[in-house]
Amino acid sequence: MAAFLLAMGVASAESADFRFHVSPVRDTFYPGEEAVLTLLIENDAKVSSFIINENTSNLLPLITTAKNLRVELSGNPPVEVKTINPQLAGDLPSGMVSKVSFRIKIDPDAREKEYTLTVKIHFTYVTYSIDPLTKTAYITYDHDVYLKNVNIRVSKKDYDFNVRILNSTLLAGKKDVVSVEVINTGKNPVHNTSVILNATPPLMPDPTGMIAYIGDLASREKRTVSFKVYVSENALNQSYPARFVFQFSDAAGFPKTAVKTAPIWVEGSNSIEVENWQSILTPPLNAPVRQKISVPSLPSIPYIPSLPSSSPSFLSGKKVQPASGVVTIPSRGIVEVTLKNTGEEMRDAVAILSFDTPLIRVENSPYIGHLGRNESVRVLFNVENLAQEGKYRGWVAISYTNPRGDEVLTEKHYIAVEIGESPLQIRDVKALLSAGQKGEMVVEVENGIKERLEDVELSLLSSELTITPLTTTAFIGSLESGKVGNARFRIDVDDDAVLGNYTLYLLERFEINGAEIVSSARIPVSVESRGVKIEITSVEATLYPDSTGEVVIKLKNSGSTLYNTIVMLEVSAPLSVAGGSSLGSLVGQSQPGMYFVGTLEPGSTAVVKYRVKVDKDAGAGSYPANLRLSYYDAEGYKHETGSFPIALEVEEKPLITPVLFAAAALGLIALLIAAVIARRSRRKRKSETNEREK
Repeated sequence: MAAFLLAMGVASAESADFRFHVSPVRDTFYPGEEAVLTLLIENDAKVSSFIINENTSNLLPLITTAKNLRVELSGNPPVEVKTINPQLAGDLPSGMVSKVSFRIKIDPDAREKEYTLTVKIHFTYVTYSIDPLTKTAYITYDHDVYLKNVNIRVSKKDYDFNVRILNSTLLAGKKDVVSVEVINTGKNPVHNTSVILNATPPLMPDPTGMIAYIGDLASREKRTVSFKVYVSENALNQSYPARFVFQFSDAAGFPKTAVKTAPIWVEGSNSIEVENWQSILTPPLNAPVRQKISVPSLPSIPYIPSLPSSSPSFLSGKKVQPASGVVTIPSRGIVEVTLKNTGEEMRDAVAILSFDTPLIRVENSPYIGHLGRNESVRVLFNVENLAQEGKYRGWVAISYTNPRGDEVLTEKHYIAVEIGESPLQIRDVKALLSAGQKGEMVVEVENGIKERLEDVELSLLSSELTITPLTTTAFIGSLESGKVGNARFRIDVDDDAVLGNYTLYLLERFEINGAEIVSSARIPVSVESRGVKIEITSVEATLYPDSTGEVVIKLKNSGSTLYNTIVMLEVSAPLSVAGGSSLGSLVGQSQPGMYFVGTLEPGSTAVVKYRVKVDKDAGAGSYPANLRLSYYDAEGYKHETGSFPIALEVEEKPLITPVLFAAAALGLIALLIAAVIARRSRRKRKSETNEREK
């Protein structure tokens, strides 16, 4: 509300009494007509008991003016108001007339009579009031609505027609028949009536079918006529006007002409629509080749360049290829497209998908069969991919037979297909790999999409000479959305493996709604120093040329617990392992160079003993030897360590060996004992002689 002060001498509060006169400029319309209805609106505001003096003379026009006038028009069938309400008329002083226009449409079947339309007038008006103490006038702005009815009459013309298109869709580049319903909407009958179709490009009436003869047609009578129309190939998806010229005679025989215009809808070259599409495509697997390898191929792919020898179970076919360059294994995925037929009926329809790049190859063309107009169908394409990550353009179309038996290929619809990450996401990799040992790797995967993954199978591939998967395939089964599965692989690492980081490759196969997907992933692993921490604390050997001596070795376990441990000694000429070891008593036969320790706890020390024979031609000095361990881990897997080098000392054979010294000592002792016995014997004999002499 706005207010301002005026100094004046008015005795009471006053406001105008607003009334409006509304009348149509044209009040008669015809059935089926779309025309403009113009309304004249007059402000008939009045004020009673208004005192006019030098202070109020300028106030009278203000309070009798309808400000910010907005007009709405509403009607009921068969009268439809097409104009958006309201229409702005502005300020309208008392006694003045304003004009507003509305577009209305009369139903073709409207009956002849008067119809009432409601006019709603929104406006703002001024009210003033006097403060009895200060004698000051306050002026305020208020809003009001005024309703008024107006009548229009629907009346038929003496001679008139209405045209309704029955099949309103034509296809670009094709000739077809347009069926039209003609109604005599005039008051009087017509005679000898002919209808001529007249149109401009891209609509081109066929001369052999552009005129239809109706003959006599009574009032409100209907007839159906047909015309042949050709549509040019460059027509767009839109309506084009067609003129229907009626030539007829009245009751007196005088010729007359009437013209009617109706829209004909043309489907452009797009006789199909791509409603939506989605794809699951991953990059191919690229791995360096470092050896002669066996090259399998996917069942449905005629040729794949190469693949490591540890092939997954779901691959078949083999080739041998020398090491060179990079192995590329294509991925397999799907592209799902929903197509809608917006054109004519399709028979024996086949969906086609193709890509601009030859690196993406579509393996199938799904058969659709019959596809009616405005029907939709979902088709699934299997795709082999050699392209890297990114977006690629493809196009989809339908090949079909039309009702007239013609072979037709629809226009191409282009779609963008993205090659990205696999739905089977790798969450974690746990691997313990050591040079010269067999280790285990656990891969944790998660279903990263909403659909259920079926028959999940993982295959481990290696292009490294020193790393060989012993378990190449792990079957997980089904994975619901967001669920996690584990795959375990056994891996053998050679003694010659260099410590550091390596890359293994995981080939993933699974199904989504019956469609097979093949993707790949890189698995980073690290080869560390030996997982078994054995320390050789001492080596004691008593070895001489041309003799057999004993070797005593003490081993300390600084790692995890080892089970069923066997320590193996390896020597070379002029040394050789002789005799049997402690393992021989277990297996019932001699096992030279092998010593059974059993369980070796962390921190414990084992003492192993061997009999070693030295050749007679061996010289004194240090000779190399190696120790190896064979054991089982806590999970029951057997391992063999690499070689632990040791040195065995061979000494010169002394002139008096401990054996000879012992023999001499024994001989000396025997002589001493013999001498003592002999002396005692002589003394005894001498004593006996002396006694006899006495």
